[in-house]
Amino acid sequence: MHLLFKEEQQSIEINFAQMYLDHGQSEIEPIKLIIAKSLHEAFKLIKDDEDTTDLRRCFLNFILDTNKEILCIMNANLDLMIHKWGNKHTLENFKGRTPYCDSEGEITPKSRSSSNNGNNDFTSAVNSSKKKKGTATATYSSYNIEEDATPKLKQIYTVPAYESELCFSDLLQRLLVFINRLREYKGLWREHVKLIRNLNSVIHLFYMPEIHTQVVPMLVEWVVSGNRETQEAACQCLAKILLHQHHSPSKTELLGLVKT
Repeated sequence: MHLLFKEEQQSIEINFAQMYLDHGQSEIEPIKLIIAKSLHEAFKLIKDDEDTTDLRRCFLNFILDTNKEILCIMNANLDLMIHKWGNKHTLENFKGRTPYCDSEGEITPKSRSSSNNGNNDFTSAVNSSKKKKGTATATYSSYNIEEDATPKLKQIYTVPAYESELCFSDLLQRLLVFINRLREYKGLWREHVKLIRNLNSVIHLFYMPEIHTQVVPMLVEWVVSGNRETQEAACQCLAKILLHQHHSPSKTELLGLVKT
């Protein structure tokens, strides 16, 4: 129906994006599952000049959900929806990165390491991933996508060619919650492989220094402790990161790790 009537939705006063958002927040579980399963179809229809605020809000609500079935549903077409996340309208109207908070305070990953905390640097994170598996659980609040109404993270400066990375950096703050929750299900290795392949498809869209500090340690852990398919997928993703890493210190550090 969305495909058939998308062009006529204004004349017939139907907002399909709003319908996805509203029904995606339904307390009736089967309705939520139906919306989750069909959301990628709505993303397929996104045009460059289209305001996708409601669809992006719906997407974020689902990836921040705690339901395992919904997490797996979102993982099935994650790469497609991330590709469509930053259409022309979204990039042109992006107001700045916003922090992601849980009920107890800010938990947004820092995009740069702090010299006052050794656990924030890349090497410590990689070493920690070799010794410890799993992640802490938390209860997360919904994301307010109204950029004008929310506080901003410290500005990241980048050259014009990589400005779109800032918009995807804002998404990464929430995507990491999804990734960590899926990682907690140790028996879902097939989902982990799918997740890594999804990341491999879209990793070049994100702010690459941040990918180095936040995503690379996870991939290294999969290389160290995963099965053969997980290891192969993680290695391919690390190779993709090396190919697109424009931050020289991060690239040098990752190359050194690969050689060892």
